[in-house]
Amino acid sequence: MWVMSRRSSPGHHFFHTNAEMTLLSEADEIGYPVADNPTDEDIEYAQKAVVIHQGQDWPAGRQCINCRAPWPCALNRWGRNVLTAVGYVEADVAGMVCRARNGIVPWS
Repeated sequence: MWVMSRRSSPGHHFFHTNAEMTLLSEADEIGYPVADNPTDEDIEYAQKAVVIHQGQDWPAGRQCINCRAPWPCALNRWGRNVLTAVGYVEADVAGMVCRARNGIVPWS
């Protein structure tokens, strides 16, 4: 059976067999790779990943509000890693998330 996945590269659709999805799920434990020189597109996707994939407390533990994975999820970690690679510090990320909650997003 073929299933659609966004796991290979954020923002791009790929089709995988169930066996390939198992391998990709195992790769999530390691995380998505970060380019040596992230492009503007990488930075935009990273900003979106960090804003959209936020944690929320549940009785079973903190989970991503978007994908329900244990938080921080793979996309949140990838986004933070990309932003760190281009010079963001934790205060920059926290400020971006706070502004996004108020409707001010950096990619518009």
